[in-house]
Amino acid sequence: MSDARPASSRSSAHADYRRLLTAPALVWLLLLVLLAASVWSAFIPLGALNPTINLLIAAVMLLVLATFLMDLKNASPLLRMVAVAGLLWVSFLFALTFTDYLSRRPILPEQMAHGALRAPALHR
Repeated sequence: MSDARPASSRSSAHADYRRLLTAPALVWLLLLVLLAASVWSAFIPLGALNPTINLLIAAVMLLVLATFLMDLKNASPLLRMVAVAGLLWVSFLFALTFTDYLSRRPILPEQMAHGALRAPALHR
C-alpha cells in the first residue's frame, strides 16, 4: 500500500518532524555542555570562585529549562507572572538561608582543641 499524499505534503511533514525534534535535541546538548562545565568546575581548585561558577551554571540551566520546558516565551501573561512569582519566592528562601548561614560564628580549630564547644556538664 503506497502513501496517497502528494510529495510536497510529505516533504513538509518531514520538515515539521525535523523541526519538532531539533529543538529538544539542541536543548539536551546544551544541558549536557552545562553539566560538563559544572563537573569541570568542581574538579578544578578555584577556591571561592567554585560556588560562584556553579551557581551561575545552575542559573543558566534554570533559564534554559524554563524557556524550553515551560515554553514561557509563548505563554500567557498569567503563566509568566506565576513563574516570576515562583522565582521570587525561591530567591527569598535562598536569601534567608544564606543569611542564617553567613551570620553564624565560624568554628576555629583552636576552639575545638581546647574543648570550647563541649556541652556543659549537668550539675548533680
